[in-house]
Amino acid sequence: MSILILATGVAGFRFFGQKPDVPTQDTDDGGRAVVVVTAAVTARQQPFHLKTDGEAATYRVITVGAEVEGRIIHKSDRARGGTYVRKGELLFEIDPVNYQLEVE
Repeated sequence: MSILILATGVAGFRFFGQKPDVPTQDTDDGGRAVVVVTAAVTARQQPFHLKTDGEAATYRVITVGAEVEGRIIHKSDRARGGTYVRKGELLFEIDPVNYQLEVE
C-alpha cells in the first residue's frame, strides 16, 4: 500500500510538476520603447515633508466620571476628545432639580 501511495505521488509530481510552455510573442514597437533612468541610492541629510489626511490619536486619554448622578444639561465644547482642559474648568453641568427637591 505504501509503495502504491509513493508511486502515485511520483506520477502526480511528474505530471503536474512540469512548467507549461508559454508562447512568447515578439513585438516590434517601432522604436517607441520607454526610456528608463536609473540613479544610485544616497543618504538624505535634510528632512522631507509629506502631506497626508488622517486623524491623530494621543495616548493621554483621561476618563472623567461624575460622583453624582443626574441628567446633563450643559456639555462644554472643551469636553470633546483631543482638546486640552485646565484644572477647575467646567466640562459638564448636571440638572440640579432633583437635588433641590431633596433639600426642600
